[in-house]
Amino acid sequence: CFIGKTVGGTLGMRYEGDINVHEISYYDPVPTEMVANDDLDLQVVNLETLLHKGLPVSRFHLGDNWRFHTADSNPDEYGTAASNHRMYINAPLSGMYRNAFTCGMGGALRSEMWACLAPANPALAATLAKEDGCTDHSEDGLYAEMFLAALESAAFVETDIKKLVQTGLRYVAKTSRLYNAF
Repeated sequence: CFIGKTVGGTLGMRYEGDINVHEISYYDPVPTEMVANDDLDLQVVNLETLLHKGLPVSRFHLGDNWRFHTADSNPDEYGTAASNHRMYINAPLSGMYRNAFTCGMGGALRSEMWACLAPANPALAATLAKEDGCTDHSEDGLYAEMFLAALESAAFVETDIKKLVQTGLRYVAKTSRLYNAF
């Protein structure tokens, strides 16, 4: 799963944010290694945490690795959370304190890793996603990661999109903007 995402992230990185790209037919030169990409970097940190600590994943173990393996120079939720972790402001406060991006989509970009660790088990996928998401998000930013992880986990055994959306919504607060968007 992660190798596939790495390939996609690496091939697409040079086009990220370019709204004038309509078709890509060839990469010249073809990248030969992973490039720095905020959609991938934190998953590498999470994978490192899993390699050393195993499951169940803990927001505290993830936060420790944030402290040692992330930069707080990014002007978004990642930088704010990294700075919070360095000040020993642990999750879930690290995802809220001084963070104007709590409802951003950065956590949602990490959802498939948790789904792949819990195929056909949306409850577990959402729980793992919650431990990760609260390190740099809260509210809708956290719910988005949980929603997608549960939906993606269920997609291992379900193909009906309406059922998949309903599965994901089970892990979203009914009072949230995300839930009410459906």
